[in-house]
Amino acid sequence: MYLFSRRRQLNPAHGRKAAAFAVDIGHRAREISGLDVSVWTTVLSADAGVVSWVAMVEHMSDLETGMDKLAVDGMFNDLVEQNDGLFVGPLSDTLAQVVSGLPDANATPPSWATMVQATCTNGHLAAGMAGGVEIAEAATRIGGLRTMFLAGTTGEFGSVAWITGASSLAELDESGQRVNGDADFIALVDRLTAAYQPQAPVTMFRRIS
Repeated sequence: MYLFSRRRQLNPAHGRKAAAFAVDIGHRAREISGLDVSVWTTVLSADAGVVSWVAMVEHMSDLETGMDKLAVDGMFNDLVEQNDGLFVGPLSDTLAQVVSGLPDANATPPSWATMVQATCTNGHLAAGMAGGVEIAEAATRIGGLRTMFLAGTTGEFGSVAWITGASSLAELDESGQRVNGDADFIALVDRLTAAYQPQAPVTMFRRIS
């Protein structure tokens, strides 16, 4: 299973119109491609105002099929080109493989999420991958919310991420408090420090469609 994300910064001068278009074009992408596209925006974090179009696929070939359908749809591409001024900067795509913690297909999709990103240190890739699963399982058990662990398919080699979804900000906050206040969890993270590079940014997202 893979998680694909395409991101771009909303133009602050046209914030409301840009957000509305991001939702609309996400709906159109879903209808045309057949991919389960959701739309998220970065909040309370660095890069605030970045919108992400996200889809989870079983195989990379599923993503290829969906993107090929979008590429040949003239109306879709006309809309994208006509509304380019609502955004600033380039598109940024990422693809990651879900290693553990697949979401429940029957559960209500989350409305909020946090993502912790890290990169395995040279010579510690095996420890970083095994430790990543261990951290995700512990966070799920302690916090009560499912935490996915992903390995980057594109981007920096050795990149990994933990994503925790919630139905509300209050639920996400309560889960985080339990995890971050658990002495055994902190000890686990400390034990695995050498497996990852020092930088580990945390980003919060809110689903807008």
